[in-house]
Amino acid sequence: MKTFILENIYMSDMSAPSVYSTDRFPTFESAMEEAHKQFKEEAKTYRKSYGADNITTEECYRDLYIKGPDFMDWWTVVEVPTAEEEDE
Repeated sequence: MKTFILENIYMSDMSAPSVYSTDRFPTFESAMEEAHKQFKEEAKTYRKSYGADNITTEECYRDLYIKGPDFMDWWTVVEVPTAEEEDE
């Protein structure tokens, strides 16, 4: 059985990348569903704070990015082997 971890990472021009949250999910699809939910909520917040013209978004297979004038906030899904898989 596989486990998928959704990581939310934030970086600004004043800080190094930091992992702000990690959540476990049983499937890749459920992790990506939650990533999209968080991504959409944060994109709205950033657009209100910075103005829509100053925010860009990008979606890749396992990654979602929000880029602003002085920061990047992104979500990525990582597949983690479980102990049962390592024993095989």
